[in-house]
Amino acid sequence: SFPVGTLTVNLIGCFVLGFIVQYALERPDFSPELRLFLTAGFCGAFTTFSTFSVETFDLIEYAHYQQALLYVATSLGAGLLATTAGFLLARNVIRA
Repeated sequence: SFPVGTLTVNLIGCFVLGFIVQYALERPDFSPELRLFLTAGFCGAFTTFSTFSVETFDLIEYAHYQQALLYVATSLGAGLLATTAGFLLARNVIRA
């Protein structure tokens, strides 16, 4: 079946990561240690590239080529959009 769970978690992680990175860049009081903890620590633990890879491999191995291509394309495209949305939201929050 299509890996909706991993896709959802990874897209949420992209959004949160985009928000944190932009917010940290605009706030001088945001420590590098906190940024590292939230980005590499929290977002790194929350999302999972290895699961994405295994699920894509499984789809290919069982000849679900269209689903595999859709999964990869959606993960990359929607991931970039989610990251951009996080950046934009952080900019709006800071400037509000």
